[in-house]
Amino acid sequence: MFFSKFFSKTSKISNQKFTVLLKQHPNILLFDLRSPSEFHSSHIPTARNYPIVQIDSYSGEKKHTIYLIDSGTNNLTSQAAATLKNKGYKVVIIQDGYMNWDGPLISDK
Repeated sequence: MFFSKFFSKTSKISNQKFTVLLKQHPNILLFDLRSPSEFHSSHIPTARNYPIVQIDSYSGEKKHTIYLIDSGTNNLTSQAAATLKNKGYKVVIIQDGYMNWDGPLISDK
């Protein structure tokens, strides 16, 4: 069971499809895996900053699907997804990454 969960493919969704999903479900759980400084300079309005180096410490409710977006380092995103899946979470990767996001952005600076 452990190995099948750890090595199973993670679902992916395009930025375009995620934008539609986000409009339908504005409280969706979106983790931006970039560093805090990158996140605060510009991010998707509903995103939560959860840097990839801290993903192992996440312990929220398992009833929600977690969507992951980063700056384009697919290897690290896949590792974060595997970590969360191993803990029992349903995970979907936004495959086009933050660099290709064409939806609204905000800045905390």
